[in-house]
Amino acid sequence: GAFLTPLGGGGHPQAASVTLQNVKPFPLVRKMEEELKIAVHPAITVSDIMTSPVMVMPPDTPVDEAYRIMIRYGHSALPVVKGKTILGLITRKDLDKAHLHGFGKTLIREFMTEGMLTVP
Repeated sequence: GAFLTPLGGGGHPQAASVTLQNVKPFPLVRKMEEELKIAVHPAITVSDIMTSPVMVMPPDTPVDEAYRIMIRYGHSALPVVKGKTILGLITRKDLDKAHLHGFGKTLIREFMTEGMLTVP
């Protein structure tokens, strides 16, 4: 939004507007495109910050084994996957509770969060 301030416009970092009269649009559009290239930084994508390849847990993994793996690799949550289908998410907090209550041999499918929103 700041790059439109000299023209009497404004906005925020993600959007801006200005109303102009008696101005030839094409030179102004080119100037705005140049300014936008300087002002706008590309968004961070999931692939920029994710661990690759993605570590997953099968639903028939015992709590104790999942806990050891999560500790070893420093993850706080992992997707629970069967084949190519995401069934849910198991978190370190889920495993801590299950372990604390003596469910170390129980399978993680009993403690995972289901119905997660996913993006293809």
